[in-house]
Amino acid sequence: MRLPRLADEEDLVTQTQIATGQVSVTTAVTAIVPAREARRVVLIKNLAASPTLYIGTGRVTTSTGFEVLAGSSIEISANAAIFGVTVSGTATVHYIEEWD
Repeated sequence: MRLPRLADEEDLVTQTQIATGQVSVTTAVTAIVPAREARRVVLIKNLAASPTLYIGTGRVTTSTGFEVLAGSSIEISANAAIFGVTVSGTATVHYIEEWD
């Protein structure tokens, strides 16, 4: 016997959306994901073998940014735009975000 779905449960399923992407981040501050008011969470992964990625606001630097080591990832629950920068070289950054 299958139970009927609740209306609220169905609404949540149809309203949730995801987006994925890849960005090359260099020594110039680079946008990774734009601001999204309804964002629930974004997962950012530094796929590069090198260099370290630093993330933060549009003014991020290697001194002020949050360090994401090569091969590591971070999950962020924020709706602000997220930017990245490296000390040298290029970091290949993948992301997946979920929003309503």
